[in-house]
Amino acid sequence: MGSLALAGSATATAPVFRITQTSIAGAKLGLARAAYRKPFGGAPKVAQLEGGLTRLDFPRRASVFFRSSGGGAIGIVVWGEQYRTAARVGPCSSVAQVKRAYGTGLRPFRLQGKIVGYRLGKLFFAVKSGKRVDVVQLSSSALPPYAALNSLSC
Repeated sequence: MGSLALAGSATATAPVFRITQTSIAGAKLGLARAAYRKPFGGAPKVAQLEGGLTRLDFPRRASVFFRSSGGGAIGIVVWGEQYRTAARVGPCSSVAQVKRAYGTGLRPFRLQGKIVGYRLGKLFFAVKSGKRVDVVQLSSSALPPYAALNSLSC
């Protein structure tokens, strides 16, 4: 579900899970908690966060965010190298690769005057170090980019 292999790459035998504007590894926003077990590798660890959020941390280097009051997922954050966009960028890619792939479509996100990420539609590429993509977040406006900025890194 949602995976493919990249021919000629170093990860040609490992599955690659697609990142799009509507899903990651085939998992869309808005689904119930149980729907994320298969694409992200089984039973998650559950964390209650401030601000009325619940985070499910899955074995395949993915976290899914929900409002604690209920409803479907409002965001997905991934930090594993196996997650890639159609342009073959994702966690652990260099910022230069992301800029080459998406150019002027990227919107810088600044924190205290420093670029810490780039928006591309519903995607957010967190670049805390400024040199590589730490994580990629798919979300609606219900989950700010701070979820990605406070997540694990590749």
